[in-house]
Amino acid sequence: MNKISLDEKFALFSEHWRPKTIAALNGQEIKLVKVQGEFPWHYHEQEDEFFMVWRGRFRVEFKDHVVSLEPGECVVVPRGVEHRTCADQEAFILCFEPAGTVNTGNQQDQTYTARDLSWRTLSAPPSLLIDHLARHAAVDHEIGAGDETGALGVEQPADKFRDILRFAPQGPQPASGRPGWLWSLRRKPA
Repeated sequence: MNKISLDEKFALFSEHWRPKTIAALNGQEIKLVKVQGEFPWHYHEQEDEFFMVWRGRFRVEFKDHVVSLEPGECVVVPRGVEHRTCADQEAFILCFEPAGTVNTGNQQDQTYTARDLSWRTLSAPPSLLIDHLARHAAVDHEIGAGDETGALGVEQPADKFRDILRFAPQGPQPASGRPGWLWSLRRKPA
């Protein structure tokens, strides 16, 4: 159990519309995302989404109204409700949603659909991830493991994930010396 600095985590990436999972609890993931511009209209058939502004200004547009948010403000988008997210200037957002939620919901968009589904430092043995990763293995994915710098030392097709998880506990430890692994599960490029 280590504290997480949101400012430090936001400083680790620069791309927009690519959520990074920093923690998980009770089947939910806490994701960080930098946004700027307009995201495609979409809805999530099974998932509610929670958005909170950390820095900047952010809005969630619905077909019949717009919710504008400042730092420290939040909104829940219920499942099945069509929406799009927007920011005129760069904004830093926290998003809470069920594990495995695809950011573009019912839409597949070559530009906006996130390839990185997860990015986290683990303190539990990687073998505990087998069930979670197995759910994604049926879709064409790659998984990786490495240190907290984000350099993934291992990337393989998802059908090889059990070998990676077996290897991970004996591999290098994160630079901080804390137990943990940075791992990713990515959709292979089409």
